[in-house]
Amino acid sequence: MRRILAGGAVGLVLIAGAVMAQEANAPTHVLVSAAEMKWGDPPPVFEKGASFTVVSGDPGKAGLFVVRLKMPAGTRSRRTGTRRMST
Repeated sequence: MRRILAGGAVGLVLIAGAVMAQEANAPTHVLVSAAEMKWGDPPPVFEKGASFTVVSGDPGKAGLFVVRLKMPAGTRSRRTGTRRMST
């Protein structure tokens, strides 16, 4: 019985070590400054002078994506098509 428990404990330690080694090689959070990104022209719905970059994902495909948008100083956002509910 002791051999079985000892073998199980050793197996558990080996599995835990393998999992920890994989987590150590996993990608981590990365900080990227705006100057390091590749900026380009945004879609035509945005005003002239804006810059656009894709942080992650692909806007042309289904699924999640993240973009950054730089607008010229003094740019005001347009009102959306939503209406306020009267109270």
